[in-house]
Amino acid sequence: MEKIIGKKWPVFVLLTIFFVLAVTSMMHNSATSDEVAHIPSGYTYWKYFDYKINPEHPPLIKLWATLPFLILNPALPSDLIYWENGDQWEFGRQFLYWSGNDADQLYFWSRFMIVLIGMVLGWYVFRWASELYGWTAGMLALTLYVFDPNILAHSTIVQTDIPISAGMFILLYYFWKYTAVKTEKFSVMQYAVLGILVGFCFAIKYTGIYVLVFFAVLYALHLYFDIYKKEESEKRETEGTEQKEGRRDIFTTLHQFYQYLISENGQKQIAYALTALGIITLIGVVILIASYGVVNFNYYFVGFSDVVLHSTSGHPAYLLGMNSQEGWWYYFIVAFLIKTPIPTLILFGLSVYLFFKMKKWTQKNELFLLVPAALYFIAFMVNDINIGLRHILPVYPLLFVFTGSVVALDWQLLGEKFGKKIAAYKLYGSYFLGVLISWLIIASVMIYPYYLAYFNEFTGGPENGYKYLLDSNLDWGQSLKETGQWLEEHGYENQTIRMTYFGSEDPLYRGIDYQKIACAATPGLHVISVSRLYDFMGNQYGCADWLKEYEPIAGIGYSIFIYDIQDPTVIENYNLCKQDCAKGCAERGEAYGDSVYKEKCVCICTEATDEELGIL
Repeated sequence: MEKIIGKKWPVFVLLTIFFVLAVTSMMHNSATSDEVAHIPSGYTYWKYFDYKINPEHPPLIKLWATLPFLILNPALPSDLIYWENGDQWEFGRQFLYWSGNDADQLYFWSRFMIVLIGMVLGWYVFRWASELYGWTAGMLALTLYVFDPNILAHSTIVQTDIPISAGMFILLYYFWKYTAVKTEKFSVMQYAVLGILVGFCFAIKYTGIYVLVFFAVLYALHLYFDIYKKEESEKRETEGTEQKEGRRDIFTTLHQFYQYLISENGQKQIAYALTALGIITLIGVVILIASYGVVNFNYYFVGFSDVVLHSTSGHPAYLLGMNSQEGWWYYFIVAFLIKTPIPTLILFGLSVYLFFKMKKWTQKNELFLLVPAALYFIAFMVNDINIGLRHILPVYPLLFVFTGSVVALDWQLLGEKFGKKIAAYKLYGSYFLGVLISWLIIASVMIYPYYLAYFNEFTGGPENGYKYLLDSNLDWGQSLKETGQWLEEHGYENQTIRMTYFGSEDPLYRGIDYQKIACAATPGLHVISVSRLYDFMGNQYGCADWLKEYEPIAGIGYSIFIYDIQDPTVIENYNLCKQDCAKGCAERGEAYGDSVYKEKCVCICTEATDEELGIL
């Protein structure tokens, strides 16, 4: 172990690169949609010891992210009506933007805490790959992790996706490590470590409960490889017989394993496994209850019922230009293929090919990586909520470790499988790996700092991302801050613009004074989030479809388009309608509000004040 992890400085260099890329990129972003609820709710848990805000997510990460606030001591809204009513969105806006706080400072420190979790996860990716396949494999796995745009994007957001990825991965690592020593029983320390990590998973995200399924399946693999096969081997040695593993088909093997499980020894192992799972789960539940401060534990069930209702009722989704409330079974397959860097896909595909070619399914180590990844991926394939690749993020660290095996090839065995000439290409394999790693690094650098909007070359890059996926895959409200800066730099800061924004941040905080985009062509500057332009939520009713006929003059972070409509026909129609509507509104004793031309003039009047009507 010391030998494997002995060359530490390259690991520290990679993790430092990760830290710099994450911290500097997150400073460009305004709040993503959910952060407006997650960050303020976590602070209220500390200050009010009440968990009514944002119950649909367990509290651990919100508490962790807002830990620096206990030093910063930001002001809470003086009017707590929104908190008392459980209105997390309006309370969040009041806290972040209109209570005298520096929202960007609060974003920085709460996101910083998530970056730390990302670094810990990176270290464990290196550690597991190193212990399995050697130092070089660990470095490859860590490189895939550090330069993956999806990992970098979500390591800078106060959300549960990277934390649950870390919790599950580290738990699986220790479970593998404890079973790898071939002991039949866990020690007290091992129970404590596994139980605490299970509790963390429970308290991070409701999907943390999946780890119990992982335990059951992986412990069955442990029984098969480390206990049953050992007993079978000892039995054959005692009887002086031989039985080649390759001559037994899968059904025969499963039947024999079943016979073992119903035997006396097998029943003892099952009884111990159930007892161990019960103890570990009990410790986990204690940790979960503690994260709610005990007396607030009822909110766990409130949130759980919300999640179940959400999962069964579905959620608006967008894929390849299509909209759906129920989603598609292949959504995450497509998302994985177009959001994962192509070099990573190639290396993973090669690892899978060699895994089957070399018949490694007869070994436990790789199955401890692939089985949880497959189970998690499938669980979300059958889920009706298709809102982002981030939901399958826990799969990635497991695949990075598995892919690290590609540099630990047995060239002699490969020669036997493919023909001896394959060994002659060992040098070319190193060159090929170098090209892929260079490709990955260049792709990661080129998308900086817009990691959330990353799409690989299969789609033509992030410029075309909106044609394939929306929501947290591309446009999660994160570009409003830069939009405000762009408007100021181009002289629009004192002008009222038309804007339709997908996000929870208050545009006025970014100096953007706006009115909503009209449902017909109007002149002037128009700012629109691509998620609204292509209306995956289904609540725009085609209002902005007319903008698709024009070319944007700017794209902010690949997620917000800016149009300057100077079409003479549009200007003429708008001015005529404005003149007629102003007159019509005045005749009705109302003030002119707005007007659009849609085959005819559509007038919007408002109740007028005496001053607006000229009454002194």
